[in-house]
Amino acid sequence: RSKDAAVALAFSVRTFPCNWQAWTQLAPLCHGGAGGVDAAPLHLPRHFARQAFEAHVCLEGQRNERALALYRALARLFPGAAPVANAVATCFYNMRDFGEAQARFGALLERDPHRVEGMDTYSNILYVSEQWATLSHLAHRVVRTDKYRPETCCVVGNYYSLRAEHEKAVLYFRRALRLDRRYLSAWTLMGHEYVEMKNTPAAIDAYRRAVDINPRDYRAWYGLGQTYEIMHMPYYSLYYYRRAAQLRPSDARMWCAMGQCYESEQLGLREHAARCYRRALDNREGEGLALHKLAKLHQAMGDDETAAEYHAKILESLNVRVDFDLGVGGEGGRGGLDGDAAMELSSDDEGAAASTGGGVTPLGAADGSAGGAPGGQDAVDALLFMAEHSVRTGRLEAAMAYATRLLDYSSDAKETAK
Repeated sequence: RSKDAAVALAFSVRTFPCNWQAWTQLAPLCHGGAGGVDAAPLHLPRHFARQAFEAHVCLEGQRNERALALYRALARLFPGAAPVANAVATCFYNMRDFGEAQARFGALLERDPHRVEGMDTYSNILYVSEQWATLSHLAHRVVRTDKYRPETCCVVGNYYSLRAEHEKAVLYFRRALRLDRRYLSAWTLMGHEYVEMKNTPAAIDAYRRAVDINPRDYRAWYGLGQTYEIMHMPYYSLYYYRRAAQLRPSDARMWCAMGQCYESEQLGLREHAARCYRRALDNREGEGLALHKLAKLHQAMGDDETAAEYHAKILESLNVRVDFDLGVGGEGGRGGLDGDAAMELSSDDEGAAASTGGGVTPLGAADGSAGGAPGGQDAVDALLFMAEHSVRTGRLEAAMAYATRLLDYSSDAKETAK
C-alpha cells in the first residue's frame, strides 16, 4: 500500500516539516518505477527540509549532478553543516571523482575528528586507491571513537580486505550486520569478499540480500552479474548487468560488462557486443578496454576498415607515434586513415610507460613483452594489424612505417615486422 503510506508520510511532513525520519521513509516511495509514487499530488511543504529531501532522493537515485547542485544550495543556507558536506563528498564518490571526494572527506574528518558517519564511504575510496597507511589510521581512529557502530566494522573490514585477509574482512562485515541487518554496504562488500574467496553461493546470497534492502543499489546488481559470469552463466549475468546499467546508464563499466557477456561463446552476439562497447566509449571509458574490444570484434567479423579505425585510435590513445615520412609519403603513405592517426616518431616515448600486471593493459602502460616502448601488448597488436592491413590494401609506405615502429618492441611480432 505504497500510496497510502506516502499520503500518511506527506501529512506528517506537512504538519512537522523538520520530521526528517518521515522524509527518509517517504524517499524510497518517490523513486519511480514499480511501486513508485508521484510526489506532485502529495503537496509537500515549501521548506528547506523539502530541498534536503529532493537532494536525498536524487542521491539515492544516482542522479548525482542534480544532487550535487541541490546540496551546494543547501550548503549556502547552512555553511559548515557536516551532513551537507558529507553528502557532497558522497556525490563526488558516486561520480568516481575519488580525488575530490577524498579531499572533502578528509576536510570533514579534520573538522570533526570523532566523526563516524560517512567514514565507510571514505574507506571505500582509500581501498580503491590502495592507501594502506591512511586506511589503517582511519580504522584505528573510528575504533577508538565507537567500535560498536556498523560504519566502524565496515572500515575495519575494508582494511582487512585490502590486506587480502578476506576471512577477517567477512567477520567484520558480519559484525556490522549483527548491529544493523539493513546495513546495505556490509551486504554488498561481504559479497565482494566471498567472490574473492571463490564462495559463489555465499556471494550470491549476500548480493541478493542487498538488492532486497535497496533495489537501486547498482553495486549489488553488478556484483551478481560478475558472480554469474564467473560461473559461466552469461544469460543470468547479462540480466543483472542490464539492471545495473539501468541504474547507472552513464557508467562505462556496465556497458563493457554487458559487451563481454554478448561476446561470450554461449551467446556469440557480436553486433550487440559492439553496440555496448560503443556505448561505453560514448560514456568516456578510460581504460582502453572498449577500443581494444571493438577493434578485435570488427577484425573477427571481417570488417577490416572499421577495425583499422579503432586500432588507429588505440595507437593515438597510447601515445604511440608512427613516422610516415619513412616511406614515399603522400595520401597513400597515410593508409587512408584520419590525419590524427599520422604522427611523428618521438624518441621521448621510449621507456615512458611502466610495466603492469596481466589483463587489459592500462593506458600508457607497458608490459614486459613491449621492451619498455609505450602501449604494451595493445600497441603491439594494433601496430601488427595496421601493418598487415596496409599490405593487404596496397599501402606499402604505411606498412613500412608501422613495421618499423613495431621493431621497437621486444615481442614475437618483431620477427613478423622484419
